[in-house]
Amino acid sequence: MPLPHQIALFNKRVTNRFIEPLVGKLPGFARVHHAGRATNTTYITPLLAFRHEDVYLVALTYGPSVDWLKNVQRGPASFETRDGGGRPIVVIEVIAFESVRDAFPLPVRLVLRLLRVDSVAQITTSVAVVS
Repeated sequence: MPLPHQIALFNKRVTNRFIEPLVGKLPGFARVHHAGRATNTTYITPLLAFRHEDVYLVALTYGPSVDWLKNVQRGPASFETRDGGGRPIVVIEVIAFESVRDAFPLPVRLVLRLLRVDSVAQITTSVAVVS
């Protein structure tokens, strides 16, 4: 069950502005650079992302119908982590949280279960993820 749309709007307009400058400094945070589907306006969305094998996983706490995900699916988009510059996103798919739940740190996994998160964005970039 995704979080309410009002919380997503608040985070999009307020919280993300405070988190964005910290993305390059805090572990686990990433940025997705994407363009709006209708306006082609460039956006940067901060996310909490976890490496798993050769992909990144982003819990879809607001569900799979969020704007950033729709924009990335339309493409092109890039993914930027603390350890390096932007990498083009080659594939992004929505998968079940339960199929990758053990890839999330235990405290995060517990919060995601409490929030009843059921889907995850699995992001593959053009450059192999370095462990």
